[in-house]
Amino acid sequence: MDCAAKGSVLYSMKSLEKLYIARWLGGTYFVGLNDINTEGTFVFNVDDTDIDNNLKIQLFDNSQPDDFNGDEDCVVYEENRQRLNDIPCAWPQNYVCEQLCFVP
Repeated sequence: MDCAAKGSVLYSMKSLEKLYIARWLGGTYFVGLNDINTEGTFVFNVDDTDIDNNLKIQLFDNSQPDDFNGDEDCVVYEENRQRLNDIPCAWPQNYVCEQLCFVP
């Protein structure tokens, strides 16, 4: 994923509103959330902060994340479920970049 090369970051669902935007975008794609460093502790790629447990419950599909086969450390938004799911990072998948804007 080359978001950084484009001066952007992998789409980060740090709010329920971002889930609604994902539904509007459609498709299935990687989002900026993972538990690569510590299994079960999902952090946002953009700033390495942990996801709030209440938000995690709202964003992930039922019974997810499940770390199936001990190899699911990256997260995708899945259009058919309209929720997040953990999958292996090596799986080929689309991705969405977002440009962060800061207003002084």
